[in-house]
Amino acid sequence: MKTANLLFYLLAIFLGTQKCSASLEFEPDFKIRGSKTCNWWLLGQTINFRGLTKSEAKELPAYRNKLKTKEKTKEIVIPNDWKTITGTIYNSANRKIAQKTVNIQEFLHKGFNWKPSKPGFYSIEFNVKNQTNNSLSLYETLSSQRGWTVKVPQTSIKLFRHEFAVLPSHSRQENRQYFGASIVWNTTQEEVNILPLLGFGFVRLHPVRWYLIEPRKGEYNWAITDGLIKKLQEKNIDCIANLWGTPKWASSRPDAPGKGIWQDYFAAYAPAKNSDLADFLKAFMKRYPFIKNWEIWNEPHLPGQSIFWRSSPKEFAAMQKAGYETIKQLSPNSTVWLGGIGMRYLPFYQKIIKLGTGKYFDVLPLHGRDVDPKPFNAINRKYGVAPKPWVQGEWHAILYKTAEKNPPTETKLSHDMLKDLMLAFQRKVSKVVVWGWRQGTEREFYKHFHNHGEKRVSIGGFFRSFPYCEPRLPLVVLCNFMNCFSGKISVIGSYGFDKGSQQAVLMKSSAGNTLFFWQNKSKKVKPAFKLTEAFSKSGILQNWEGQILKADSSFQLKPDLVYFLKNPNQKIMNSWEKYQADIQQKKNVILNSNFHGYYRNGSLFDKKMEIINPENLIWQSVKDYIPIVAIGNTKKSELGLTGRFALGLADGAVDLLVEVKDKVHIQKYPAEKLWNGDSIQFAFDATQKGRSEDRIEFGACMSSNGPVLWKLFAPMLVGDLPARYTDPPARVKFGKIKIDQSSGKISYKIHISRNDLFPLAHMKGQPVRFSLLINNNNGKGRNGYLEWASGIGNGKRPQDYGTMTVYMKETELLSQQDLKIYRGKSRADIGEKIAKVTISNSNTVETLRTAPLPLTPGIVYTISFSARGNIDLRLFARLSGTQNKRLDIIRRSPLKLKKDQWINFKKTLIFPSTATNAVFCIFGYKQQGFFEIKNFSLKIGSN
Repeated sequence: MKTANLLFYLLAIFLGTQKCSASLEFEPDFKIRGSKTCNWWLLGQTINFRGLTKSEAKELPAYRNKLKTKEKTKEIVIPNDWKTITGTIYNSANRKIAQKTVNIQEFLHKGFNWKPSKPGFYSIEFNVKNQTNNSLSLYETLSSQRGWTVKVPQTSIKLFRHEFAVLPSHSRQENRQYFGASIVWNTTQEEVNILPLLGFGFVRLHPVRWYLIEPRKGEYNWAITDGLIKKLQEKNIDCIANLWGTPKWASSRPDAPGKGIWQDYFAAYAPAKNSDLADFLKAFMKRYPFIKNWEIWNEPHLPGQSIFWRSSPKEFAAMQKAGYETIKQLSPNSTVWLGGIGMRYLPFYQKIIKLGTGKYFDVLPLHGRDVDPKPFNAINRKYGVAPKPWVQGEWHAILYKTAEKNPPTETKLSHDMLKDLMLAFQRKVSKVVVWGWRQGTEREFYKHFHNHGEKRVSIGGFFRSFPYCEPRLPLVVLCNFMNCFSGKISVIGSYGFDKGSQQAVLMKSSAGNTLFFWQNKSKKVKPAFKLTEAFSKSGILQNWEGQILKADSSFQLKPDLVYFLKNPNQKIMNSWEKYQADIQQKKNVILNSNFHGYYRNGSLFDKKMEIINPENLIWQSVKDYIPIVAIGNTKKSELGLTGRFALGLADGAVDLLVEVKDKVHIQKYPAEKLWNGDSIQFAFDATQKGRSEDRIEFGACMSSNGPVLWKLFAPMLVGDLPARYTDPPARVKFGKIKIDQSSGKISYKIHISRNDLFPLAHMKGQPVRFSLLINNNNGKGRNGYLEWASGIGNGKRPQDYGTMTVYMKETELLSQQDLKIYRGKSRADIGEKIAKVTISNSNTVETLRTAPLPLTPGIVYTISFSARGNIDLRLFARLSGTQNKRLDIIRRSPLKLKKDQWINFKKTLIFPSTATNAVFCIFGYKQQGFFEIKNFSLKIGSN
């Protein structure tokens, strides 16, 4: 035994003699390991843990072979006075469910054995007792890695538990075409062995690093790839080769200085000659002719937006073309994926599709969570490219960053994972590639990294990496989910009960239908009555760990858990009304439409931060004054305080000019609390969905040390790794600020590059949701602020932001004379000034329409008219070029409430970017009576 361990042990004995039954911690000189691959058992098998020497623990398969042949393992050093060893088993809810004690000789000879009665996810903790009846809890020391972007001191923790899985049955092999894993080259034989046991039929070899395999032109280091590919072949596992990383000798920027998180910067540039890439592909394909799936590069984006790609979209388009043509020439039946991208990559995707790249890939791989192919397909249609099949190329199923204040629980991760997976199948995903097979950073080190300012490290492996390969709860949940299906998987519908607090999703495959359901409250609740009607006699109700449940009156839904009902009562479910909410159950919010402004479609400033064409600035007044009542200020305005701003957007970057008139300027606060002094704050809604977590908020002020531009908040990076980015809260790295002060006036000139606006993926001409406030301090603290739109000072509510669109001169596009098409069985009198429709049959729909109007994306339309009558009036736009075929403008407005009086209507509209034209329809739906319309008008722009 090592000296340190012996001393600790002697101390434990000494302390034990001072206090009877003292419980102490002890790290033995041997390791305890499960005897199954990755601690993965099936129901009916006996769980077995044995002691290994440290040398044996390094090569687990060799240890298992010795067990099978009943050879004696190398002697384990155990203190002479150890009497018994006890294993305490816990379930996934951390409740003790079993305990067993064996004597030390039995442990040395047979190990610790326990046979579970139910499938599930478990953990086990061991402690020993010595001759003096003192208890020692056994642990293993785990040391942390250093951070990615911040130097974090190493630390260590004690691990007392071993985690293991018990599955109800073998995985269905029919699902192998759907599910795969993204793995690296040092993947062990143990990990390869577990893949088919879980039902995974393919792997994404990430990455095939060109610069490592061909370090010099024509010289190949196949030792990197041969071993793993051979192991995969033996297990009949298909490969997707993900190629990226240009060798220095082939790079267009071999002299590029610096090193990113994963590679030297020279490797992130396009090849100087694409023929070099073609030659490498030919050599790789010759060596591995059985590989038929290829992915060219990883997460390419505009310069600065990706750590993997630093060249232009034009260079990427040329490289993708060269790779595609080479692969198809040598292997016409091969499938070529585009380099995997995410939702914030839309500006880059539009550029490469415009350059013709749509002809040079077969599959669109999307990375992240809650990914949707619709915006990509819309860009495809715009440039005459057919929609592509899509795959979840890197599914960040349970990934989270060390920037989060409170890391999610394993239960919460499992819950969100399943909903995201169901959403992907609803969007017709064809393959799912799990990212983070084994994570290099363990979740126990989360607080250590977070407290030392490291925000980029990701935690997300389905298996532990250290101290050895153990499963996590989400993997057990995923495998039980996968086992519900056979063959093609699809979503029939989603449903809501009890005002949406309980939700269900029905999915089908050749294995039959399965209903997945859960509740969203914080305490256990009974299932809604309508939901229990689906519990058929032949149905099988189970939890996500595979345990069969009784579908009786005692059954309750626990928070966050998702339940599986196989073979539900389909006859009952056919009467259910489909629930329209997103499977993700993100809270739907109504976006404020009261604030609208205009931005310049281009820069406001030149490189010296001087205003470009100041006479053409589009100013927005900041008028609304909000007093801080908490400090006794009840003024509705602040005398002499006024403000205005102008906004410009160009190539994804933002220019902001703010002018403030204020008699007293006070700013003596740190940047983290700049709002307490005279300053400005402004924010964007990155997704335009009104969710607080999606906002990007900045602040600016003139401090005693000069101008400060500060990033206050930004959405979580999750799986994204932009090359140039400021982690908030911090001074903005990729921006400029210039502040001019004169008597009673201060002018803020701000430029923020695309890099620090992540994940706002703004494209030219599109609307942007924005808010700005001007803080005021006259010497007695922050007494109030001016705001344009709201959502910053009154709580972080992006739904209250305003909408900024491209400025256009006011133009009338449609007038009363264009409202001339009538469709219906009744009578219409269409005059020059008034159009009247008389409805004689309440079973019909009578409609006034315009001809199709071509639309300009990203601008504001204003529709107005007057109406009177004795029915409920409706108005919608029938759209072309988009999947959302109908846009309701007025859903139902009773005209009869103001008999014989004209009612004025005015609505502002922003059409989807994919809509090409619109037909406006005013109608009465299944009513009897009449309606009249006058002064019909559709305009764009402003005076």
